[in-house]
Amino acid sequence: MSYRILLLFTLCIGCFISGQNIVVKDSLTNIPLEAVLIKSNNGSKPTSTNHLGVAHLPEVLGDSISFYHDKYEPKTIATSRLSKSEQNTIFLQHEIFTLQSVITTGTNWKNNSQKSPIYVSSLSESEIQILNQPTTADLLSQTNEIYVQKSQLGGGSPMIRGFATNRLLLTVDGVNMNNAIFRSGNLQNIIAIDPFTVKNIEVISGPASVLYGSDAIGGVISFETKSVLPTSEFKVIGDASVRYASASEEKTIHADIDISMPKWSSITSITYTDYGDLKMGKHGPQEYLRQHYVTRVNGQDIQVENDNPRIQRETGYNQKNLLQKFHFQPSSSLDLTASFSYSETSDVPRYDRLLRYRGENLRSAEWYYGPQQWLFSNIKADYHQPNLLFDEVQSILSHQYFTESRHDRDFDSFLKNNRFERVNVWGWENAFLKKIDDKNTLRYGTDMKFNYVNSSANIENINTGEKVPGASRYPDGSTWNQYGIYAKYIRDITSRLNIVSGIRYGYVTSKSKFSNEFYPLPFEESELKTGSWTGKVGAYYKPFRQLVLNAQFSTGFRVPNIDDMSKVFDSEPGSVVVPNPDLKPEYIYNIEAGISKSFGNTFYINGIAYYSWLEDALVRRDFTLNGESTMMYDGELSQIQAIQNAASARVYGGMIQMELNISKEFKFLSKVNYTHGEEELDDGSIAPLRHAAPLFGNLGLEYAKNKFKAKLLYQYNDGVKAEDMPPSEKHKEYLYALDENGMAYAPSWNIFNISAKYKLTDYISLHGRVDNIFDHLYRPYSSGISAPGRNFVFSIRTIF
Repeated sequence: MSYRILLLFTLCIGCFISGQNIVVKDSLTNIPLEAVLIKSNNGSKPTSTNHLGVAHLPEVLGDSISFYHDKYEPKTIATSRLSKSEQNTIFLQHEIFTLQSVITTGTNWKNNSQKSPIYVSSLSESEIQILNQPTTADLLSQTNEIYVQKSQLGGGSPMIRGFATNRLLLTVDGVNMNNAIFRSGNLQNIIAIDPFTVKNIEVISGPASVLYGSDAIGGVISFETKSVLPTSEFKVIGDASVRYASASEEKTIHADIDISMPKWSSITSITYTDYGDLKMGKHGPQEYLRQHYVTRVNGQDIQVENDNPRIQRETGYNQKNLLQKFHFQPSSSLDLTASFSYSETSDVPRYDRLLRYRGENLRSAEWYYGPQQWLFSNIKADYHQPNLLFDEVQSILSHQYFTESRHDRDFDSFLKNNRFERVNVWGWENAFLKKIDDKNTLRYGTDMKFNYVNSSANIENINTGEKVPGASRYPDGSTWNQYGIYAKYIRDITSRLNIVSGIRYGYVTSKSKFSNEFYPLPFEESELKTGSWTGKVGAYYKPFRQLVLNAQFSTGFRVPNIDDMSKVFDSEPGSVVVPNPDLKPEYIYNIEAGISKSFGNTFYINGIAYYSWLEDALVRRDFTLNGESTMMYDGELSQIQAIQNAASARVYGGMIQMELNISKEFKFLSKVNYTHGEEELDDGSIAPLRHAAPLFGNLGLEYAKNKFKAKLLYQYNDGVKAEDMPPSEKHKEYLYALDENGMAYAPSWNIFNISAKYKLTDYISLHGRVDNIFDHLYRPYSSGISAPGRNFVFSIRTIF
């Protein structure tokens, strides 16, 4: 009888206070906290706080609710403590370290990252706002988890644990962004994601193919965009920002508006950014200076001497981003979300290609990417009603449309090569969660993607405007389809020890038909049908309250895509890559272990070590076509190459991070990443792996009091000697500094940055930042563009 009375009492309280708002604030500064996750213990859908620290409570609550934020101590309170008539305010305390972080791992189901053997780092919405970076590529480079390569200002190609490009998986709101033409060369698709709309970023380092499938060899970068939940009454909240940066003459304007009401909500966001030519630093290698550039006068290409060689001429571009989300909650157990995102750039100059000389003159008069467009729409259904098969299910139907193009013209030539690509991707993902009992949890699901590639080309006479057909980059009409089924099992042996295991089967079909109009290929089509198994097993152990140990063995795979199998392109001056239909998946095997230890509330240290080996690696190697090793491509005799399963590679390294709580106001932070990578060459010799970044790290000092926050950051990056350069980089003298022997090498560099944020009122905040305070001239490893020199950044944000 007593338990029935207690149950009735709990339900009455839940019903009575449901519909109320709750405010969450910082206990030290009294500032409202954004993006605090609020969960009730009755399994109802979680909610989170908005810009003003306000959240609408679930319709029905259990007997307790919990509050989670990456930078604050978790807090749980009894539902009975909530006021029935007044707005409730909850105060959270800063946490010096986080042995247990809240993560999403690809869906909206929150998990405990440290009760998992994988290493996951995250950036919360508040951290993203403080970093205040112009693109998501720049944002990731500030995490010190990811090394970012750039070939042009409008780009950014992440590198994790020695892997990059199509060996890393990008996801947005649980949907894979990688498509059939994601290449092994450097990518810039990540800049299509607007930093202003990102609520959370998670980085999974190492193989994650069990949950994510192909491409998740080196890791996963998962973006969760902002959303607004329904409220008990009609509400409208606006947010506007402007920003200026001196080094790139960046001018950004952003606005979003949130509308919420019973059962319905909406968020609308728009961002526009314009960049000028980027200015590099003053003190560093003079080889990086931009001495000349090409302009066209009276129909003639003219090589002009740059009046300020620190200005990287032909780097500027502009970009616009739109986001629209609708949320409908017809019942407490069902949530529906419709989302639409659009991104478009202007023409983006390929800066590294504009640096090449042919004799005394620059080789290219023009080399640029045409407007890059990304249209992403999806409908997501979340249903949480426990039954025999699942407790929660999430289903996502999605469509993505990508357009990109490449345009190049040699100096003093009137012929311009234009190549255009369009990719349509349809996807359907289903994820199920079943808590079998207190000690056993099962996650399982299915996913499928359908890629359709259109590719065309022409050669344009810029004097007459006449265009004739040209050789396309890919076979037009190519298809690439993926299917997958997976399961992940979590067993809590004790409250201190759990075991995680998982398995996936993936199946891929691909088909391309070739026209031999331009190139004498010895085949008319390529077709691939292949399946791949992958799995993992790991353990989490917490022997003491302030010590966590974890370890995992995992495998991953990447299936050849259209870019691997069917492309004809200029990989570098003097080389041309041709199709190879005889490819199979590459596999990675990985073992890693980690330890996290805190010492009271003063000091925290975390370390990760890993070893990975890649088999049947898909790499570019010399090739023959019809018995020939060279062919003419765009008017130049070029060495024939093709992607082949021709190598193995191994990567090992580690990461160490530390936090020291000096006082309530001051915190010291440090993080360092080390990666060593080697690959096997054709002759069996061993060479450095191109995407294994040199040692890099940072030291930081943070200060926070009342409405003011500031951070001093020291970033450092080791160099790469000429003898340690990967074979693909050794002869790119136009990109690197030169040593005393005239050999290309990547110098080490270090910079100081300082940033500050002041909350003028509850509705207005000011941000200021100075990057590269001492104006160093440097170029991150493998990049084709120098980093910004001394850079003054100012922005203002207002909530209305």
